Amino acid sequence: MRPHTVGADGIRVRHGLGVDLAFGWEDIASVEHRMQDETDIEIELERPTVVRLPGGGANGGEQIVTGVRIWVDDPRAFMDEVRKHL
Repeated sequence: MRPHTVGADGIRVRHGLGVDLAFGWEDIASVEHRMQDETDIEIELERPTVVRLPGGGANGGEQIVTGVRIWVDDPRAFMDEVRKHL
């Protein structure tokens, strides 16, 4: 299992073996704990950012994103770590 992480360099978003996205603190506008669909953390980016996603078609390859929504097991601990850096 490869969990999402928060560290000195920013937030790392992972999903399975195919998604590993690193967002530096300078790229992140805000992070909020917000329940929505099957996610509980919403990361808004400072500007549209190109990411590479696995697969092809409309949802794979290079995509431009302005935010990312993720699920974390312990949103309180995740947000505590985020607050140390934002």
